[in-house]
Amino acid sequence: YYDEHAEEFTDPERRRVAHIVVADRALAAKVLAEAKAADAKGWGDLVVRYSVDRQRSRGLPQELMGDLGFVSPPGQSRGTNPLVAPTVREAVFAIAEQGKVYDQVVEADGQFHIVRLLARSEARKRDFAEAERAVRVALVRQHALEAEEKLEAELRERVPVKIDEAALARVKVPAVPPAAKP
Repeated sequence: YYDEHAEEFTDPERRRVAHIVVADRALAAKVLAEAKAADAKGWGDLVVRYSVDRQRSRGLPQELMGDLGFVSPPGQSRGTNPLVAPTVREAVFAIAEQGKVYDQVVEADGQFHIVRLLARSEARKRDFAEAERAVRVALVRQHALEAEEKLEAELRERVPVKIDEAALARVKVPAVPPAAKP
């Protein structure tokens, strides 16, 4: 199973992205110039001073202000992050050095982002020892599904099932009240 599903045990490169987001292009250009010259504490000061996305910075140390979390490379389905717009994702993978700021303002959803690379996690393949538990769980799940399918087939052979479509169409299922919905 491990060999046949190697892609499941290969983690892509991931990058931790932070941003400062503003609503005005001219302001974004000004903030970008300041961000390029700022150290980690200075970055945090810029987030507090300018970013309209301050809720993601509450309780964080200065150097993590504006943190959006990790993303994988563009085009990689594993490691997407709904907080990170595709253009921001592309920008963070164009930054060569950790702690640096992308050299252009990135537009996404009518806003302007200044993008910073906080951290990098290199691509790696988990060895069997690391993946063993996941392999065992997958095999147990696979065997359980096969047993269910076999039992269903046996029961259908022994007990013929007829569906009265006309009677089924007359069944009225009561609506779930809004307060009771999960």
